[in-house]
Amino acid sequence: MTQEIFSQWLIKWDNELDRKIVLLVDNCTAHNVSLNLKNIKLVFLPANTTSLIQPCDQGIIRTLKAYYRLKMRKRVITLIDEMFECESTSTLKANDLSKKINILEALHFVNEAWNNISDIVTIRNCFRHGGFVKTEEEEEEEDDHSKDLNDKT
Repeated sequence: MTQEIFSQWLIKWDNELDRKIVLLVDNCTAHNVSLNLKNIKLVFLPANTTSLIQPCDQGIIRTLKAYYRLKMRKRVITLIDEMFECESTSTLKANDLSKKINILEALHFVNEAWNNISDIVTIRNCFRHGGFVKTEEEEEEEDDHSKDLNDKT
């Protein structure tokens, strides 16, 4: 990622949006941009805390990789079966197998893996674990506190 690519992507996305959003960004040098965006507000995570509070590091990446690896294993097994059926020799070389999976196919696996991630379960739990979403207990405490304040007035 470079500042130029990140800036171009942000500007394009900002023009496509029809609502205002907050985008949490880590403090990577490529993200250090100063743009006048009308729909996107950039909020930078504090330095040296990315692995502690960034939702992607709280399990989203791990889940994506797990789904990706599952798809890749299934594809490799299918290729192995096909190679044994088609070839007269029983010698199977990893090099031959690796040539049968291309970048486009791998990108499709990543896309399918991302589509398998449940926003309700995985993503929300990762945001909650990073401290970005209140737990039910915190919301109840806040409601109780608001009721107490209203009762006193």
